[in-house]
Amino acid sequence: MIIVSADVHHFSMGGHDQGSLAYGETELKLTEKYLAIANRYGVRPNVYMTGKIAEEEPVLLRYIAENYEMEISGHTYSAYQPWLIWGGLRRLNGRQWPRGFQKG
Repeated sequence: MIIVSADVHHFSMGGHDQGSLAYGETELKLTEKYLAIANRYGVRPNVYMTGKIAEEEPVLLRYIAENYEMEISGHTYSAYQPWLIWGGLRRLNGRQWPRGFQKG
């Protein structure tokens, strides 16, 4: 079995990777493109989304939910990030994430 997932944050979060987006682009708009490709090949991804996406882009979110094959999973309301813990990890090992984990 192959499992495909995506991690989508609300635009106002201002994550470090959002600086790479083209003007006017959001992670949710890119998710629509990703789902179109995945569905074309019969793949039904599991998409983790923050709750704030429903507030910031409700029309697009509804359109995506109604028109693409996927599972929507919760990624908390605002993708709260425990900065105290992450800061401690950074001081202990010189990096935010433990080795072997996604780079933050």
